[in-house]
Amino acid sequence: MRRSWLYTIVMYCVALLIVSCSGGGSEREGASEPQQQRSSEEFVDNDPAFVVGSFNIKWLGDGERDRVKREAKHVRQLASILEELQPEVWGLQEIENEAALQWLLEECRNVPYTPYIAESGAQRCALLVRNDVRCDSTWEVPELQVGNRRLRAGLAAHVTYRGRDAVVMSIHFKSTSRYDSTASLRARSYTIRARQSQSLCQWVQETTSAIDEDVIVVGDFNDSPVDPATPTLMALESCEQLVCATSDLESCNPKYQYGIDHVYVSTSLVDENRQDLTHMQFSMYENYSAQDRRKLSDHCPVLVRLENFATE
Repeated sequence: MRRSWLYTIVMYCVALLIVSCSGGGSEREGASEPQQQRSSEEFVDNDPAFVVGSFNIKWLGDGERDRVKREAKHVRQLASILEELQPEVWGLQEIENEAALQWLLEECRNVPYTPYIAESGAQRCALLVRNDVRCDSTWEVPELQVGNRRLRAGLAAHVTYRGRDAVVMSIHFKSTSRYDSTASLRARSYTIRARQSQSLCQWVQETTSAIDEDVIVVGDFNDSPVDPATPTLMALESCEQLVCATSDLESCNPKYQYGIDHVYVSTSLVDENRQDLTHMQFSMYENYSAQDRRKLSDHCPVLVRLENFATE
């Protein structure tokens, strides 16, 4: 307990230093080499690879008093993205309720998924598990709320694909938004994310120790492990059981440099040279207009392909 408090105090001091030095943002500072993206066709096949994806759908509601008002055509557009990319498991964020998730799935007519959603919260985490993947159980992970019920719990599932078991979790860390309008509030948001990172690492350590299976964590981390301006994910980077499969992904939003939607996987799933690990990012900014994105999402789906996952 004493160590946890010391960690929090240290991270708060670091956060204050970050705010004073960076002004709280990580906008793109100049042109960089264009990032080579894999096509979606490379992720859609029937080989033994296991593909997971993360997509923050920005306040997906059920059509009743929604924060983002969508028509049926917008939900069909979102469903077409899910169907085009069709990973074995989707981790979704910012889902209002089960009815919203069902509305989305009604439009996924070509790729059958089974939906799971966290039980509480205005912006819930959810999982879509393709029907050729067995899902034995799901459960919430309240540890990621770090004692604050206004934060979002993770949603985990135990899945089996072609003879191999794994625990897949969808998460959504605390953001640093326009509501964090002072240096103190921004520093607080950084400290919370740092605590969530520490809590996630501890949860992974306990989970892998208890069941001796691989863990895959997908979601909106609201930060990048390689952004020097806001090192709130340090606890994950030093977590021996995890490796970030998407750390080199730039933001798909031209305004920002670093991506914030990521996939972390057990180190046991990655070989020494990471040859069995590939990723892609579906650009909402290249495929949809600004007007469309306002009704779809300002996040881009991120996928990771684990080449040697299956044992059968």
